[in-house]
Amino acid sequence: MSFLLVIEKTQLSTAVRLADLEKRMCPYNLDIQVENLNSKIKLYYNHFSEFKNSVFKTPAGHKNEINSAWVDIIFNSDQGLQIITDPMGQCPIWFAETDLHVLISPEQKTFSSVVDFEFKYKPDSYYLNIFKRSNQETDFLNIQRLKPGSVLTYKNDLKIIEKKLPWESFKIENDLTLNEAQDRLKIALLSTSMTLAFENSCSFLSGGIDSSVATYLAKKYSGLRSTYNLKTNRGSEQLESEETSNYLNTKSQTLNFNNEKINSYFEKVIYANEIYDGLTAEIILQLEALIDLTPHTEKNIFTGYGADLIFGGMLAHKAYLAATGVSDTVSLLDRTYWSKELSPFYYWSRGIRLFHTFWNPAVMNAALAIPLSMQEQHKSQKYVLRSMAVKNSWLTESLAFRKKLGMTNGTNMNFIFSEHLKLPNEYSYEQKIEISFKKFKNIFDKTA
Repeated sequence: MSFLLVIEKTQLSTAVRLADLEKRMCPYNLDIQVENLNSKIKLYYNHFSEFKNSVFKTPAGHKNEINSAWVDIIFNSDQGLQIITDPMGQCPIWFAETDLHVLISPEQKTFSSVVDFEFKYKPDSYYLNIFKRSNQETDFLNIQRLKPGSVLTYKNDLKIIEKKLPWESFKIENDLTLNEAQDRLKIALLSTSMTLAFENSCSFLSGGIDSSVATYLAKKYSGLRSTYNLKTNRGSEQLESEETSNYLNTKSQTLNFNNEKINSYFEKVIYANEIYDGLTAEIILQLEALIDLTPHTEKNIFTGYGADLIFGGMLAHKAYLAATGVSDTVSLLDRTYWSKELSPFYYWSRGIRLFHTFWNPAVMNAALAIPLSMQEQHKSQKYVLRSMAVKNSWLTESLAFRKKLGMTNGTNMNFIFSEHLKLPNEYSYEQKIEISFKKFKNIFDKTA
C-alpha cells in the first residue's frame, strides 16, 4: 500500500501535482483518489488501497498486511489522525514537517509531487561510505523516519509514541536446553504459518534449510503446489531445489535468469524501494528476477528470506560484514531498516504478496534466545532449526543438514552484477554503492 498525507498547518493550501504523483505512488501509473479527512488533512491514494469507515488500509483481497508489511491510518474527528505501523518495519513511514505543512508517506518520492518541496541531501560521504547506521536512519536532512512499530498521531500537533523493536528487549537464554529451543522455534513457526491459507501459492526454494522449512509450512497450511529456483549462466540452485521439492511432493520449476534484463531489475528495485545501498540492490534484484519470471497466476509467494540474519548466519561471511560496516546480529537487524532491504514496493507494484516466513517477531525472539554455546557445540548457527525440522519430520536429515551456498553465491549473482557494472570483482561494493546512489538521486529529480 502507499499513500500521501498532506496536513495543512496554515490557511494556505498545498498544491500537489496529481499526474506526477500517479507515476511515483506504488503501484505506479494508477489514478489518484483524494479524500478530504477534514478541512486541513488530505489523503491521496490509488485504488490499490481503500479508505472505508474512516480507516485506510490495503484491501483484504490483496492481504499484504497480514504478515508484517502494513500501515493502518485511522481518522476520527474528535481524536484526530492516527498512523499505526508494523513492528518489523517492512513498510516504512517517512514524514517532513515545515512551517506550512506536514507530509507523510511510505515512499519519499511522493513528496516530489508537492509543489515547492525540496529534498535536502546529506553530504555525499554519508551515502557513499560504509559505516554502522541506526534503525531510524534518514535519507535526507529534512525528512524523518518513524521508528518501526511506533504510532504517529496528529490533532493540533505531531506526536509520536515509540514502541520497542522485537530485539530491543531480547536476551540470550544460556540455560535453554536443546529440546526447549527446538520446541520454542517450532511453536513460533507454526503460529505464524497455520493462520495463512492462500490460493495461488508458491515458494522460492533454493534447497537451503531456510527456504525448505518455509516451503514445508506453506505446503502444509496453504496447499502450495509449485516451487521455483533460479539458474544463471554462472550458477544454479536447481539440483538442491528439486531434491527438496520432490520430498515435499511439489512441482519444481527452474527459472533461467536473462543477463540482458539485469539493468531493468537493478533500476526497478532502486526506484521502487528507494535504495542507495549497492549490496541491498544486488540482493533483492534476484528476488525481482524471480518474481518477474514466475507465472503471473502465482500471487502469494513464500520465502525463507531473513533467516540468515536472525540465526547469525551472516556473521560468518566476512566479505558481507565488511560491506555493511556491522559485526553483530542486532546491528545486522537494524541494517534491514535503513537499507530498506525488506521493503515491499517492488513486488507490491506487481500485485504480488511476499511472505517471509522467518521475518516475524515470534520467530525472531525464539531464534535470538538460542545460547551461543549451543551453536558452538554443534558448530552451526542453524543447528536448532535443522535438528527441529528433522525431529518433527518436516525434512529428512540429509536434506536438513545438506551444505549449500547462499543465494548470492549459489547463482553467483554478485559476480554477474559486478560484470554487468564493469567492476573489478564480485566484492566491489564501494563502487556498487556509488552507482546505486547516482540512480537513487535520479528518483527525486522532479523532471525524471
